[in-house]
Amino acid sequence: MKRTGVVIVVALFMLAGPGCSDDSSSNTGGDGGVGADQGGAGTLSMDQLLKGCIRASACGIKTYPYLGNCIDAYLTLYRSQGLAPAYDSIYTCVNTAKGDCDAVAKCFRRGVACDKDSKATCDGTVANSCDLIDRRLYGIDCALAGLKCG
Repeated sequence: MKRTGVVIVVALFMLAGPGCSDDSSSNTGGDGGVGADQGGAGTLSMDQLLKGCIRASACGIKTYPYLGNCIDAYLTLYRSQGLAPAYDSIYTCVNTAKGDCDAVAKCFRRGVACDKDSKATCDGTVANSCDLIDRRLYGIDCALAGLKCG
């Protein structure tokens, strides 16, 4: 149970600072893929998502306490925030890298070490925040989801 609390803390930390936001009142999702019945749906198949989560975890990049946490983050957190299209791009990149961990790190825009006092920032359309599980900065390009960093 203790590790699950860490995942919740990471999610809350990422929501607290600058991130991707939509200026409009509605957010349109993709045209199918995993969980297409909810808004913000992406285009990844469950198989692509599973392989992307496994490959990233095998490289020690954006790891979760359990593989199911990675899948759940995509299905519930990223989709609800309208970020599925950006993560579709990330996991497609991860799957293309096929085990090249340096390439996988680039897919996630992994940066320098960070800690709980690190501030989330925007670099153009890229939102950078600290992942408190592995204590590294990661970036996500908000524009890939039709969102702005702010």
